Amino acid sequence: MHNMFQMKTTMRANIFLVFLAALTLLSSCRKDTEEFKVDDENIYSSSLTGIVTDENENPISGAIIDFQGMTTTTDAYGIYELDKVKVGDLHNFITITKAGYFDGCRTFRTNQSQDIYHKTQLVETRFDNSFSSSSGGDLTIDGVEFSFPSNAIVIDGTSAPYTGEVEIAVHYIDPVDENSASQMPGDLSAAGEDGEIDLLRSFGMVGVELRSSSGQKLQVKEGSTVTMTAEIPTELLSDAPSELPIWHFNQDNGLWEKEGMATKQGTQYVAEVSHFS
Repeated sequence: MHNMFQMKTTMRANIFLVFLAALTLLSSCRKDTEEFKVDDENIYSSSLTGIVTDENENPISGAIIDFQGMTTTTDAYGIYELDKVKVGDLHNFITITKAGYFDGCRTFRTNQSQDIYHKTQLVETRFDNSFSSSSGGDLTIDGVEFSFPSNAIVIDGTSAPYTGEVEIAVHYIDPVDENSASQMPGDLSAAGEDGEIDLLRSFGMVGVELRSSSGQKLQVKEGSTVTMTAEIPTELLSDAPSELPIWHFNQDNGLWEKEGMATKQGTQYVAEVSHFS
């Protein structure tokens, strides 16, 4: 077991909604009193170990673990280890990838040399639904409503329009579910506008991936938006404000980043999402 180092925080007055390109998060925010600057970081030698499972707690072997360019894979028991690596007290993150699953990411910090353990649940990408790129479509998947406009899909990484059936995989992460912490990316650390790290409180997340029938990755066209509607968990409804900023998770730096707004309509939040990153 290890003791996570928690930086001193103060609660911000406003509450945020987080919609992640691949995931969506509804949240309130706290700010770190220390700025996120690598030059100010204290570095320690630690060993990173963890276990990667699926939603049914079955171990996942062959998952790729990446920490600062150092890679390893999980064994037959879903276990990985990176021995005596350099970690900091401000911000570190591990990415976990496996074909057929949504990407995982663990974000962490420590104030001493120690063994650090993480558990990660990877969620299978089930492409059970589809719509026509030319006509768009309205879908409800895993309790989340999507409205795709016509001719709004391109091949990922390009501006080339895609014509054909768009397959979509969706996974809703309930913030009150006991597995949410191991399924969600990061640890709710967010990139603040003032260069500091903010901490978020989740009201819900949605993982989304788009692909063609041949498996080619797809994306929303620049200038187009997808309307997403999600129920606010009953336990959190009394805390839900009328308007929230939108966030997405950046897999390249292990932080949530702000990117838009969402509004409360009855017991739901509605947001316009411009991409699924």
